[in-house]
Amino acid sequence: MPKYSYKCSFCEDTFEVYHLMSEEYNVCDLCGSKDCITKIPSSTFSFKFDHTKEKTGDVVKKHIEEAKLELKNEKKELKNKQL
Repeated sequence: MPKYSYKCSFCEDTFEVYHLMSEEYNVCDLCGSKDCITKIPSSTFSFKFDHTKEKTGDVVKKHIEEAKLELKNEKKELKNKQL
């Protein structure tokens, strides 16, 4: 999950929040004011990943296997449409 930095125009403090890219964030975590925060552009991009649950390699392998299965199923569907 990406980490974003925000600045509140009400309390003039900055804070960081982890949330989805598609998620809108509009409440100051420090003072609770609404619609007064501005996203601070970042030169880095970081993700929060809980390494205690799964290792990165395992996540990658799982994704590859799922992609292979999906590709195999799509090939079957295309073959059936051609017949």
